[in-house]
Amino acid sequence: MTFHATGTINGSPATIKPLMPAEDAALNQLKVEGVVTHALLSTDRAQVFLLVTSNDEPTARTQLDRLPLTQTGHLRFALQEVTAI
Repeated sequence: MTFHATGTINGSPATIKPLMPAEDAALNQLKVEGVVTHALLSTDRAQVFLLVTSNDEPTARTQLDRLPLTQTGHLRFALQEVTAI
């Protein structure tokens, strides 16, 4: 299954900035594993858009919970199952 994950980033830049090296590493690992196939950031840096491949929505959420910003509550995702057209 493929899910479109829209993530909203909250928190001050000063709070988020120290987490970014670990966030980048975790996202890269999800890409290497094929869990995240596409990742985009809005130009205002307030939203993240991911395509996530997973067997089901709970597993997709578990995978996204590996991201440090998600673990700290600075990033929350809404998931929508999608299909190619």
